[in-house]
Amino acid sequence: MVHTPAEPEPGAHTVPPVDAVLKALAERIRLRMLVVLGEAGDLCSCEIEAVLELSQSNASRHLSKLSAAGLISPYKSAQWTHYLPNSSLWAHMGFIEPALESARASLEEVAGDLERLRDYQKSGYTCRTIGAFRVARGEKRR
Repeated sequence: MVHTPAEPEPGAHTVPPVDAVLKALAERIRLRMLVVLGEAGDLCSCEIEAVLELSQSNASRHLSKLSAAGLISPYKSAQWTHYLPNSSLWAHMGFIEPALESARASLEEVAGDLERLRDYQKSGYTCRTIGAFRVARGEKRR
């Protein structure tokens, strides 16, 4: 007789395997993304690209891995995909927040990321107008 595990109840959250979470955390860009999302709470993919100065394809690849590991939760708003930190997983796995604090303190790029995030938040730009923010900061098109 083959035992089939019961399907999770609708809306029930499963905890991803710890090795999947650790793999997702073992990349500098993904740590930077998580620090910025932890600070901002909610950003669309184009905002993440601008704040971290990443190309769309690079940001998309890393956001996909973070999402697959359960570290962030995507949702659609019009044509934009937004991302939220999965705070319940972060709390459940007690090593995530200390790892992000360590990344904040030790990765030299994080200070610039957080400065660009603050500039962006103060600027009044949105997903619709993010291109103007990039131009104002003197960024080249990626």
